[in-house]
Formats: sequence, structure tokens, C-alpha cells
Amino acid sequence: MINHGTDPHCDPNDLDWVNIDLTPLLFCNYHCPYCYNGFTREQPFYMDKSVMWNDHHADILLHQFSEMKYKLMIQILGGEPLFWKPLNRFLEGLYKLDNVRVPRIYTNAYKKLDGIPLNPKLEVILDYHPMCTKNETLLYNAKYCRDHDIKFLIKIMMYQTPEAKHNIEKFVKEVTDLGFRDKLRTAYINNSQILMDPNYFDLGDIPSMVTYHINGKEIDEKDLWKTNLSFTGQKCHLNYLAIRPAGEICQACLGINTHSNIFEDMDFGKNYRIPDVHCWVGYCGANCCTELIKVDEEEGDENG
Repeated sequence: MINHGTDPHCDPNDLDWVNIDLTPLLFCNYHCPYCYNGFTREQPFYMDKSVMWNDHHADILLHQFSEMKYKLMIQILGGEPLFWKPLNRFLEGLYKLDNVRVPRIYTNAYKKLDGIPLNPKLEVILDYHPMCTKNETLLYNAKYCRDHDIKFLIKIMMYQTPEAKHNIEKFVKEVTDLGFRDKLRTAYINNSQILMDPNYFDLGDIPSMVTYHINGKEIDEKDLWKTNLSFTGQKCHLNYLAIRPAGEICQACLGINTHSNIFEDMDFGKNYRIPDVHCWVGYCGANCCTELIKVDEEEGDENG
């Protein structure tokens, strides 16, 4: 089971990719009930601005990534990454690293992208949260990406309540009318407190954000929910890393600290090697963090 990034030269049999999720801050101006970081009304630490990497942290990360012997997709998460103060200088540093093929920002699109340093490598995922998102700002950012040749997608968080369903259907129509329907992707929420039902929505031909590669076949995420496919025993090229706010290095699919601290072990990047394992989890949890996609070369060239 392998997920790949959007580099048009990425071969499905190429095992030299490492996908790294970063959580440079906890602060977020939204409080979605399904957030994987638990930013809810009952847990007000989502407003905490004290946990935020500084310029020194950013420089250490750039050094570590430069030492890694793999092609890298660096995914900048949060919190809300557009509130991260060193973001621009960090992006400029990533652009200079030959092995960083895809720097990607996941944003709730509350803030405008104006001022972000541009580069052909950059990708932006505009997250639509049906209970929080300001539609006009998200659509402004979609137009900004289109006009500046930034590769982007609009990810719809498929929260299963009547109000969210109404908002999602209204938003999809608005996006379709503006000519951005091909940029839409769905993200089915993997949360023990939420019952997942792929048949709750009927949005037509909108694909999922995640495509799994299993035994040489591509399987859409929502189809996994329908088949209850188990990953137990599957050979997994375990190439998902997550850097937590305190610098802990984890396997993103496991959510536990399986390595050291990236701000303390300065040889981590140089020494890191991707392990091959057989899955013992059963359900692949990497999608809630990495949500990787595959963009055809023709689509990337045509749509930017």
C-alpha cells in the first residue's frame, strides 16, 4: 500500500519518496468538531499561540531535510499554517532544496494567500469546513492560485450532519458555477465519534482526496469504507513521518513517537532510512494526516 505525491514524474513503483507532515503551530481560528488535533469548543487550546516554531526551528528543519537521501513531500499543517510567522522564509528555503519535490500548504483559507512566495513546486490545499469556512475568502484564494499558476485543490470535509450537508451541497454548486469543479476533492472523516457513511452524500463524480495503491490497483478512499478492506498483513513501505509540535518524530499512520526529536538529533536526516513492514493496524490511519493525491502530468500542465 503506497500513496504518492503530485510530482508528475513519480512512478507508482518508485519507493524513494518520504512524506513529512509538519505541525509548526497549534493556533487555529476555527474550532471544527472533527479536527484530528482536537481543536473543539471544549478544548480551547486551539487558540494557544505559545506553541509555534520560530526561525531557529525552521533552519534546523531545512538542514535535516537537505541531508535526507529521498525525494520529499513536505506538508505544512497546523493549526492554521498561514498564521505561522516563519512560513515565507521556510518556503523559500524549501524551494532551494533539490530533493524537496513538493512543498504543500493545507489551509482553511481564512487568510488570503497574497504575499506567499511563489514557486512551481508549491501546492496548496484549500480546506472547506462546512461549519466554519468563509466561502468568499476560499474562492478568492482559488482564483489567486489559478491566476498565479499555483497547483491547488479544494478539499471538502465530509461532516455528516444535516446542516453540514446543506452547506456542502450549496458550496459545490457555487464552485461548479465558477468553473472549479475539477479542483474539488472529498475527505471522509476518520473519527471514532463520527459514524462514517459513504452514501450520506451524493456529489456525483467528485473523487476522494486519497487514492490507495494496493497490490498494483488504485482504490478510492470512499470505496474502502464500502468494502471494509483490512490492511492487516499488507506489505507497507512505511514512508509517512509526522513532526509534532515539540519536535517528536512519529510514523504518521501510528501517531506514536517511533524515532527521536528532530530539533535535538542533528544526524536524523542523514541517518534516516525508510523501513518496510507488514501492517498490524488493520485500517490505514495515514490518510488523516497525509491525505495524498496523484495528479496526472497533463492535468498539472493544463490547469496549473
